[in-house]
Amino acid sequence: MLYVDDKIIQTGIININSFQHDNNAKLSLAEAQQKLLLAYYRFGLNYVKNEMKVPYTNPTYKWITINNKTCLLWNYTMSGEVPGTKNKNINLSMICFSHILNINTLLESGQEIENSEDMLMKIAKTLKENNFKIDLNTLQKKTHPYKAPSN
Repeated sequence: MLYVDDKIIQTGIININSFQHDNNAKLSLAEAQQKLLLAYYRFGLNYVKNEMKVPYTNPTYKWITINNKTCLLWNYTMSGEVPGTKNKNINLSMICFSHILNINTLLESGQEIENSEDMLMKIAKTLKENNFKIDLNTLQKKTHPYKAPSN
């Protein structure tokens, strides 16, 4: 979990093999990505209902493009912790190489959905994919060189 602008942000990454079908090969890249993202959307809703045992209502989604990537911005409403209140779970899903990256946050009663959607889109816009491996140890040394304390 991350904490950004006083909101909890969760991320998850799932291999797309769980959602791929043979007939995706006949589709354009954009159509195949949309089909995979919709399969993940349905999986997410089924997981909430059947595994978490949390009833939800009003699932909605819309397609957006961020940095030339097809993304699915989706949400659903569920009961809040305080009786009589409702919360929305807001998700932004995209394909990164052979995985689906999902970023989500919780919108509590009385908050504007647009602010949370804008925050998720802002986070997604900072995503940078590389076609090469990154040596995190070397990167750490370059960005935060360790200096031994002097006695």
